[in-house]
Amino acid sequence: YNANGTPGITSELVFWVIDQPDGFKMNVNFQPVDTPGIAGWRSDWGRLYNLRGETGLTFGWNKSAQPLMYDNNTMDDQRFDTGVRPGGRHWHMAVPNGTYAVHLMGGELGVAGRYNVAVEGVPALVGETTAANPWLGKSLTVTVTDNTLSITPLRGNTNHRLAFVQMTQIA
Repeated sequence: YNANGTPGITSELVFWVIDQPDGFKMNVNFQPVDTPGIAGWRSDWGRLYNLRGETGLTFGWNKSAQPLMYDNNTMDDQRFDTGVRPGGRHWHMAVPNGTYAVHLMGGELGVAGRYNVAVEGVPALVGETTAANPWLGKSLTVTVTDNTLSITPLRGNTNHRLAFVQMTQIA
């Protein structure tokens, strides 16, 4: 009998939804504080590695890079118009341990540089830029085992710039 007292078959359809959150994903643009942000991207303003109360994320530099941020105001795409001249500074972001697909872009319009930059110890940006070919980008897969994704300079950098980094946890 159903709820109305009518004889018959009562069935119930149940759906189970298993919430499997996507892995950690973050796009970070290196830019000065007063530069307009990009939708879907976090801005790194060159501050020291610390918890960012406004985002709940922990990221930043081992030494302040705020005076080294630039905005050329020459291109519409902020990712390529802004950046940082990090020198020997290291950049870190707290992330869950796992395997990440990372894309790192370096360069500055009209500026030549020599690059030897690693992500999690894996050489990523290796080579030279010229005024005619100012960008050097690399996609790579790295494994994080200390809950911190790190971008570090290796020996041989001269006049290098970092524009942006994208990271997606894949395992």
